[in-house]
Amino acid sequence: MALLFADSFDDRTAETYLKWDSASNAFTYQAGRTGNSGRLAPTGVAKLAYKTLASNYATLIVGMAYKAQFIRDGAIFLSFNDTQGTRQTYVRSNGSGTLSVVGGGGSVLATSTQVITSGDFYYIELKATIHDTT
Repeated sequence: MALLFADSFDDRTAETYLKWDSASNAFTYQAGRTGNSGRLAPTGVAKLAYKTLASNYATLIVGMAYKAQFIRDGAIFLSFNDTQGTRQTYVRSNGSGTLSVVGGGGSVLATSTQVITSGDFYYIELKATIHDTT
């Protein structure tokens, strides 16, 4: 397995948006975990950034620091999509503060026991295998 993409958001320049396929004006810079301008914060609901990879991959792993400004039921903040843009699996927040991993058809595959709170950073990692029969 190889590293396909990384962004630390620490350069705070217009070039940051060149790393992403779509993120222009969707985010503002805010202080990161270390106090530097190292985090992108959505400027509103339904703002997103996405990265298209150069090939199809059966298994992907994503890790990220996540800080919710507020806990919103059903907010999707991490999604693996196919080349047509259809969600294959995604992570959403629940009103209770838990997180759920959801399959593309809407079935909840797993729900965390850990409750997240707004204003705190959490490290979230998702490994997903995409296959038409599993």
